[in-house]
Amino acid sequence: MIKRTKKMGFNIIKEKYLEDNFIRKVILGVVILALVWTGNIYYYHQHQLSKAQFMTHYYDLYGRKTIIFNLYYLVNREDDLEVISIYFPKLDYHARLHPSGIRQREGYYKIKTVHVEIDKEELKPPDGEKILVQEGVISFSDGTTENHELGKLYFNLEDQPSHLVTHSVGSRSDNTGYTYLRAKERVTVSGLESSFREDFDDVFDIMINNTPLSEGVFPFQAGKNDRIDVKYSLSFNGEVEDPRQHIFLNFSMSLLTENEEGQKGRSYFSMNYFPVFEFDDLKKIVRQGEEH
Repeated sequence: MIKRTKKMGFNIIKEKYLEDNFIRKVILGVVILALVWTGNIYYYHQHQLSKAQFMTHYYDLYGRKTIIFNLYYLVNREDDLEVISIYFPKLDYHARLHPSGIRQREGYYKIKTVHVEIDKEELKPPDGEKILVQEGVISFSDGTTENHELGKLYFNLEDQPSHLVTHSVGSRSDNTGYTYLRAKERVTVSGLESSFREDFDDVFDIMINNTPLSEGVFPFQAGKNDRIDVKYSLSFNGEVEDPRQHIFLNFSMSLLTENEEGQKGRSYFSMNYFPVFEFDDLKKIVRQGEEH
């Protein structure tokens, strides 16, 4: 018979204590893990979109026969939602659409693209030659149809001759770019028009033939085959939160001309800006959209 000593009894008690302590730690770990998992699920669902949201667009659109542009919309990252139809009530027009792609994935969301084409000849201008469209009736692949605010889309329908021809264009990721044009004949260049210059005047700079627009460029003469250099830059103050940074931009500006016979013309060139979003930016946009 083995005699139990005090030391053996102490060891048994110690082992029992360690075993119980280990079990308590395991249980506590499982509880904490369950709480974290539940919290993550709650946080995830709190930030899910109840429906798609269209981003804000400021577009000045033109085209000789067809007006082509992209619209961007926000959906949950795991959703397969697609735009299948867009009707513009202001134009009384069902647009032609092409398969969309994904512009950006960030956090719980993704920004998708829908390519839109409008036959200019089919439009009947209700209010003149320039129409402002701010909303569209959107149908989605899940069977829902909703009215969505799109921003400000100006459709330029006026057909004027162009006395200038685009020679080359280029842009960089720092929101700078250029357009070089040539005169097809001798003309007077009298001005520049854009629907959004005033909205972005403090962050948008433009130079024509290396002279800032603010220094009084117009009018000036251009002979046949003379080159006209247009350079631009868009620069937001990175230290200050500016909601305009989250707007998709298409600055379609036009140079106004007149030839020696007195015929007025208009020549377009474009500047595009496509924002890149942080997760916090998208959360704010989602929150604002859900509250709207």
